[in-house]
Amino acid sequence: MIYQGILVYQVIMVIASLLFLIVVSRGKVTTTGRLMLMVAFLCLFMNAASLMGLTSKTMEAMIVALKLKYVGVAFVGTFFFIFCAKYCNHPIKTWIQVLLQVWNVFVVICVWTMERNTLFYSKMNFVTDHDR
Repeated sequence: MIYQGILVYQVIMVIASLLFLIVVSRGKVTTTGRLMLMVAFLCLFMNAASLMGLTSKTMEAMIVALKLKYVGVAFVGTFFFIFCAKYCNHPIKTWIQVLLQVWNVFVVICVWTMERNTLFYSKMNFVTDHDR
């Protein structure tokens, strides 16, 4: 029952992210508008990958979904932070933005190479309904 509830919630989030992306893309093309569009795209990407992970039938498919999800997870916070700063007319130095993006790339590389390191996951289990 909980699984179905989470699945329905994730479908709603994918639809909401898609609608958010459509609404934001129709707005004025400014720097803050582009940043919000990037946030909307990353939210859609992250939620779609989460849904893909929830519906995975194998461990390999779940790992692929997890790796895709982290593209959104790693970058969405930074882009939203930069958007908020620009929206509030609070400049962020370029070197800080570059440092944040380099950190995000590092996080994505760590997740994409999780089979060879234990920085994010030391152990993974794949549980299906018939395993319980």
